[in-house]
Amino acid sequence: MNKVYKYQTDFDQIKNICNCPQSEYFEYSEKESFRFVFSDNAHPNNFLPPAKINPKRFLSKSELERCEALGLSMYGKKSGAIDKFNDLIATFKNFKKVIGTHIAIGIIEKEDGHITDEDEITHFDMYEFKDIDLSKKFNIIEEL
Repeated sequence: MNKVYKYQTDFDQIKNICNCPQSEYFEYSEKESFRFVFSDNAHPNNFLPPAKINPKRFLSKSELERCEALGLSMYGKKSGAIDKFNDLIATFKNFKKVIGTHIAIGIIEKEDGHITDEDEITHFDMYEFKDIDLSKKFNIIEEL
């Protein structure tokens, strides 16, 4: 059974140009994951990808960049997430206002969506399936 992505309409607009998202990257069963969030679990940005938080920022980007911006940034290790957070707050003055002030941990499963491979700092993108609510799977573990 083929799953429909949460942002399928966006993917449909660019899929003929860049094969978005690329399904060969996405094999996993369950995975411990870390993500930046706000202390309020109901904050609208907690589980929104960058392209949905600030759509205007991505209008002039390439189709591949727009595709990547529809994925949720996550980390396979807490240390990788904290290192990246510290890099980003030094570079982007409004990072904490837009992306979050805390780190949360959760277990994602294959029924939740597809993921890319982790990079050297354990970052990966997650492309959620329709009707998935990740806020129920993540718990805040500390303030950053």
